[in-house]
Amino acid sequence: MSVPARTGVLIYAKNLKAVSSFYEHVLGAKEVHTDVEHTMLQSFDTQLIIHAIPSPFADTIEVPPVARGAGDQAVLYRGNACRGRACG
Repeated sequence: MSVPARTGVLIYAKNLKAVSSFYEHVLGAKEVHTDVEHTMLQSFDTQLIIHAIPSPFADTIEVPPVARGAGDQAVLYRGNACRGRACG
């Protein structure tokens, strides 16, 4: 019987494969589902869903070099750090 994850995270990614691979290695998570739009990773107590940003929108996002090591993801922070803009 599986136990529900204590933590769940949703990440939007410009490059689904690269971001999924990055978090598989960093978290030691296993891929439990994948399709063209998203990948679900599961570790002992964390479930991570990585959702591909649709091409028309992804093509307009420029990822700053500091985020490139994490597979070109863009994260939208709701605090003041990015002033409501997508930043990585």
